[in-house]
Amino acid sequence: MSKHSGVELFLRTLDERIAAIWKEPPSELKKILEPAGPYASRFPIVIYSYWNANALAGDLWILRRNAKSGVALSGLIPITKSIIDSNAVSFQVYGLTDTFDLLKKASSVLGEVKDTGEFIAIVEKLVVYLNRFGMAGWLDLLVPWQKLNSAFEEALQTGQLGFGVKGLATGPGKS
Repeated sequence: MSKHSGVELFLRTLDERIAAIWKEPPSELKKILEPAGPYASRFPIVIYSYWNANALAGDLWILRRNAKSGVALSGLIPITKSIIDSNAVSFQVYGLTDTFDLLKKASSVLGEVKDTGEFIAIVEKLVVYLNRFGMAGWLDLLVPWQKLNSAFEEALQTGQLGFGVKGLATGPGKS
């Protein structure tokens, strides 16, 4: 990396964002907790953001693995940019504009990547950030998993799933 390259500066930005997100939730999460839309629904945005962060982190990890196994950057970079860009739009729609901006910058900087080491460094840091944001972090804490599981189990047992399925659950004391 040359001194003060776009890649180097972006990696520093990622380090700063990772350090910050490790300590406290991003301020943009407050935006998605405000009632919005025709039904003033917040939960769909939380769960969609959660899913997108996790799916993007998973996709990036696969691309990282491909880079480490010798797949050419000439093929990986356009695919990675496409995946990042399509996910960035979702975050923008959800009102997570800081994450959108970070992902758009990542996509742009990928065009400056000179070698596999730079590619892997960007992707690994994005995965760490997204995991802390989503599945292993702040969005995960907003999802009432136990209540959702209980409601689902009750709906499953009482045939209230919307398509009439009843009695599919199995386990101790269930048939």
